[in-house]
Amino acid sequence: LQQYEISAFCKEGFESRHNTGYWTGRFFFGMGPSAFSYFGNRRFRNIANLSRYCKLQEAGVSAIDFEEALSVEDRRKELLALALRLRKGVDLDAFQQRFGMLQEETLSALTSLCEQGLLVQKSGSIALSPKGVLFYDTLASELI
Repeated sequence: LQQYEISAFCKEGFESRHNTGYWTGRFFFGMGPSAFSYFGNRRFRNIANLSRYCKLQEAGVSAIDFEEALSVEDRRKELLALALRLRKGVDLDAFQQRFGMLQEETLSALTSLCEQGLLVQKSGSIALSPKGVLFYDTLASELI
C-alpha cells in the first residue's frame, strides 16, 4: 500500500476520490442532519436534530443553521493547508493559477515552515517532510 494522504493508504490508483475532493477544494453538498456543504466561497451546515430537519424539509424550508462566507484570502490559505495533506504536495504555480497569488504573509509562513524542516521544496512544489506529517496540525494553524 502507498500513503497518498496524511491518514490514508491505498493500492496504486485507488485513492479515495471523496476524501481527495476535500483536500483539493472540490465543492460538495452534504445531505441530512449535521451535514456540511462547501460551494463557492460559502460553507454551511444543516441542523443536527433529525426530527426538526425532516419537518423543515417537508415544509420546504431551509435546514441550514450555520453559514459563513470565506474571503478570497481565507479560502486560499485554507485550501493550501488542506492540499498539503496530500503526500505529493502542492504545485505552487498550478495552485496560484487556480486560486490566485499567495500573499506575502503566506509566502513568509511557507519559508519559515521550510526552515523549520516541516516542509520540503521539490521542483516547484512544496510538501510535508516526515516531521511535517507528525506536526501537520501545528503547521496548518500557522498557515490559516
